[in-house]
Amino acid sequence: MDESRTEKEAGKNSRRWRRILYAVLSVGVTIGIMGYLFRRRPPGDILRKAADIDRRALLCFMVLSFGQVFFRTWRYQLLLRNIGVRVGNIAMLLTTIIRNLFSDLLPARIGTLSYIYIVTERLGVPFESAASSFTLAFLFDLIVMAPLVLTALLVAGGAAGLSIGRLAVLAVALFSLMALILWALPQLFGFAGRLVARIKKSKFRQLSERLEQAGRQVRQTRRAGLYVRLLVLSFLVRICKYGAIYFLVFGWLKQYGHRLSELSIARVFLGMSAAELAASTPISGIAGFGAYEGVWSFTFKMLKFSAMEAEETGIVVHMITQIWGYGLGAAALMIMIMPFFGKRRSVEKDVMKKPASIPAFIAKAAAAVLVLAVITSAVMRDTDADPPATLAGDVPTPEEEQVRRSIAEEIEGRILFDSRRLRKFNPDTDEERWTFGVYTMSPDGTDEKIVVDTEAHEMYPSASPDGKLIAYARYRRLAKRAASEIWLVNVDGTEARMLVSDGTFPSFSSDGKRVYFERRRSRLMAIDLDGKGLEQLLPKKRSKMAKYQLVKPRVSPDGKWAAFITDRKGRWNVWFANIETGEAKWVGGGCEPAWFPNSSKLVWITQDPPDTAINKYDLASGKRSKFHDAGIAREMEYFPSISPDGRYAFFSAAPGASDSGHETANYQIYVKPLDGRKAVRLTFDRHNNRWPSLLPEQK
Repeated sequence: MDESRTEKEAGKNSRRWRRILYAVLSVGVTIGIMGYLFRRRPPGDILRKAADIDRRALLCFMVLSFGQVFFRTWRYQLLLRNIGVRVGNIAMLLTTIIRNLFSDLLPARIGTLSYIYIVTERLGVPFESAASSFTLAFLFDLIVMAPLVLTALLVAGGAAGLSIGRLAVLAVALFSLMALILWALPQLFGFAGRLVARIKKSKFRQLSERLEQAGRQVRQTRRAGLYVRLLVLSFLVRICKYGAIYFLVFGWLKQYGHRLSELSIARVFLGMSAAELAASTPISGIAGFGAYEGVWSFTFKMLKFSAMEAEETGIVVHMITQIWGYGLGAAALMIMIMPFFGKRRSVEKDVMKKPASIPAFIAKAAAAVLVLAVITSAVMRDTDADPPATLAGDVPTPEEEQVRRSIAEEIEGRILFDSRRLRKFNPDTDEERWTFGVYTMSPDGTDEKIVVDTEAHEMYPSASPDGKLIAYARYRRLAKRAASEIWLVNVDGTEARMLVSDGTFPSFSSDGKRVYFERRRSRLMAIDLDGKGLEQLLPKKRSKMAKYQLVKPRVSPDGKWAAFITDRKGRWNVWFANIETGEAKWVGGGCEPAWFPNSSKLVWITQDPPDTAINKYDLASGKRSKFHDAGIAREMEYFPSISPDGRYAFFSAAPGASDSGHETANYQIYVKPLDGRKAVRLTFDRHNNRWPSLLPEQK
């Protein structure tokens, strides 16, 4: 007797230690992998970027998520009704949502077994019916993965350097194994029943009978010819599930310049299916967090996504899908525990229903797919198009013409700016594209010359102090975080060359030997004109500014200070920092700082509802004052600069707040003499003219 008790206690202790070991390993996986990823991609940065996720793609994610629940519910209902059990559609829909919740929450997908518990304990479905419907649905989920993976490998595997032959054999083997198990499932249930029957206890005798009954129900399902229907619904479940995540990935990557038409479905599918497999292992971390993100980032890097894209999408997709699933599941669970969802009202037994004919079934499934396709197509319509330009030119009045010619006689040099214009790049076609390019013009707005304007977008030009070189950013896509490069070109447009990749918003040092630029909206960098000497100037290590954004920096002419836009104290604010020490000081709310040539003052754009204004800040005194906010018909001033001689301020202005998009509006260039005279409009055209500055005369 004592020995028996000792053995039981030893067994309990062993199980307890296994649970403790499992918990420690799960916590270790989550902390280790998530800690590594969060060191590389800080949560604060992820949250800032989350505000820019494409809302239309997010809506498509939610629509297809509901589609996945719909087809999964339909499949369960088809299985149950064939064996004489009718469950209310709402009850089964809620059950499916709760099943998805626990599937994500518990390791190794054992949470899917919650389906059996809910339909038996809450809805009154017989155990054998619950077991057979669950098992068949589970097997069909596995079976359809093989052809999906195989197709994705054939499309994208070669580009990633994968051995398609070996992986194809593995996919075929998996498909064959699942098909064999499906064919032998009635016998497997019977064998399990006979095995359990050997245990001489009444409780196990009942379980044995239920398992054998489940086997008979599986055989009945096969004889009823439902396998084709189950296969179709299983494909639709998977397509909706992975389609939802695909749109979520696109919604995140759009801010990096990815287009929906160019984002490979096969590559994304391979990455997400590998991550899902990792989350299905016994040691996958707490609620799958850790293994999912780790395998996702590794696979996406292997599939030629950048490290930033791979790591960020792994974190964001898992976070959003879990929050979405937990939210829906909790709501469904709250409804399910209501008294009116009792067993008697939820289920009817012994109600045989002949399945609809194959043509009728296909018609219903096609109608459901069509609805989802129409919704997603309508939501994502024109998502790949660049922001449209709604521009309307005008002509100067005689008074305006006279004053601009008068001011132009004073200004020495040409005006440098970027401009978005409708251009035809292929003479053999009628296709025209709105692209940004770099231009110069005479101070009276005439004699425009192209410096560089290709099918890409050339933006943010800055002239060297001697006026011989132009630095600019080159983008392939108009997106907030799209990849860009810093290029140099002679002022006559010759000898364009890339200076550095992964950079934007360049400007020259006062001696013309270096180019400053912004990198990843977080760093001020500097590089020599020969492409060497790359250096990060700001933020300094362990600086308070390190956790905030650093956008559109301008270094003072004396090289001591850098002014920039940041989200410290809210979005957006202008700060300036000592480049040597990193010590920073707040200027005020607003954007787009520009220095006076003596480095003692700067101007920046402030919001002054309903329009904007240009303010001035004195570094020595900290005094803020109004610099410009009157005297012109256009209300939205942006893109200020001060001429090297300190005599003029240049800026662009749009008609009003409703038409002031930096990529789409009709910005026109102005000059403001700093002797107290009013600002003068220089351009009158239908283009978007931005970032004007005085191009020094070549010496």
